Amino acid sequence: MNIPVVKNIARHTGLILLGLLVAFFVVEIFVRVFFPQERRLFIADPEGKIRTMHVPNVDTEKKTDEYSARIKTNAQGFVGNDFMTNKLAGTFRIATLGDSFTEAFQVDYDKSYSALLEKKLNEKNGRGTPYQVYNFGMSSTGTEMQLLTYKNYIRQYKPDLLILQYYAGNDVTDDLLLHNDPLGGDMYQGIKFGKLRAFLSNKLHSPRFIIRRIERIRAVKNALARYNISARGAGFYDKPDKYPSLYDIYKKSNEPPFSGAFQTNCKTIKDFQAVTQNDGVSLLFLIIPHRLELFPEDWQEILTEYPKMRREKWDIQKPLVKVRQCLNETGIKYIDMHQNFKNLLASGVPRMYYKQDDHFDINGHNFVADYLVKKVLINK
Repeated sequence: MNIPVVKNIARHTGLILLGLLVAFFVVEIFVRVFFPQERRLFIADPEGKIRTMHVPNVDTEKKTDEYSARIKTNAQGFVGNDFMTNKLAGTFRIATLGDSFTEAFQVDYDKSYSALLEKKLNEKNGRGTPYQVYNFGMSSTGTEMQLLTYKNYIRQYKPDLLILQYYAGNDVTDDLLLHNDPLGGDMYQGIKFGKLRAFLSNKLHSPRFIIRRIERIRAVKNALARYNISARGAGFYDKPDKYPSLYDIYKKSNEPPFSGAFQTNCKTIKDFQAVTQNDGVSLLFLIIPHRLELFPEDWQEILTEYPKMRREKWDIQKPLVKVRQCLNETGIKYIDMHQNFKNLLASGVPRMYYKQDDHFDINGHNFVADYLVKKVLINK
């Protein structure tokens, strides 16, 4: 190919790229002016190490029909006041890690079980060893993403104890959504292109605006999720005209998409055990049940809402049984709040979950903090 032709191709290619760049910025300005995006509580991790973080330094209020809660995030993108890497001599540092139950945006940030745990431990301890509790909870994360959070963020704070909260309601489901193959395979890592993804999502408005609009078409939404262009939601495996697939975790039969999911989940739990042991960090597992596993009337409401579910056979305790089996096999210490809550309810205490929202109210956080205080003081 002669030089003039090469130059002509290069010039046209440059003009096309310049035109696309100009068009992109025109769209970006248009979206910012006419469709400004609402302020978010969550952003893509700027470091590309985990999928999602909180927007740093937020202090706001969240209101629903059931509650009003003050939300506060720190400079590190986690919950509460700023974390310090350095630890004063004699301080016993605890990291709490889990999903939205640990994040606790349904109560004031200083009323979460993590915050209450720190307060109660220091009150009981008087002038003894000071306790610090750092809250690394992040909603919509399962055990696999939490393991990445530990490796990439928690380690640097050198905790003496890691409390790993496990939600029997959807931790297996959340892990499943990270896999390209519903029957197993490696976890997809949007984190491979994390910094690019974070730049497009956090700095620009138009990519999110466009994706949110085209996601309204279910087939397009599923295609984007399948190729990891957008996050997979809880309804990714839903079938048309059926009940939500997330309830399949309670099916007595072991069929896709959950066949093999519990084994994969147990493997991640064992990985947690190995990593924390290697770091010299004590590991305490905290099992949180779904409200459906405690209140039969709530389960009946689900069956009424989705009549086709009555055709299936269900074992509402299945996730709890599976995680207990895994923990007993590995010898990991754990607190089973399912049994503790059942005992409390039998004694006449008020309900500890919201009725519409699946999360704890302030009673639930208080109960969990009380059980944790006993466990920490006994095993410290």
